Amino acid sequence: MALIRRGIHLDTHGADDGAAVFRRLADAARAAEDAGFDAISVPDHVYDPGGPAFPMFEAYTVLGALAAVTSSATLLTLASPVTLRSPGLLAKAVTTLDVISGGRAVLSVGVGWDAGEHEAYGRAFGNGRAKASAPDQRCRGAA
Repeated sequence: MALIRRGIHLDTHGADDGAAVFRRLADAARAAEDAGFDAISVPDHVYDPGGPAFPMFEAYTVLGALAAVTSSATLLTLASPVTLRSPGLLAKAVTTLDVISGGRAVLSVGVGWDAGEHEAYGRAFGNGRAKASAPDQRCRGAA
């Protein structure tokens, strides 16, 4: 298990600003590493919680790009809702990130909280016990 002493969460909103947004993210990630941060996380949403009118980058694509401009920080999402991705695809994304980053990826999963985001992409949101046990069940399915 990775021990994180000091992490920073970078916001990926504003994807409509394109390459300029990524340059700012890359600069922030490098500055965080230089300042001693040992973990960098990004949100894992299909769109901003404000709705589809507020674009954001796809989490694992951003983390892969940040792996190329950083050298030591652990890379993770905060957190990947297991209800939005198939277990196999999530496992593939994280293991690919782990290889690209030289072993710096951490899998961070949760049950998801944005019902509208799920509905917009045709994914069941669930509730109660089914949601609470989803991360364990979904991760077992990826093994």
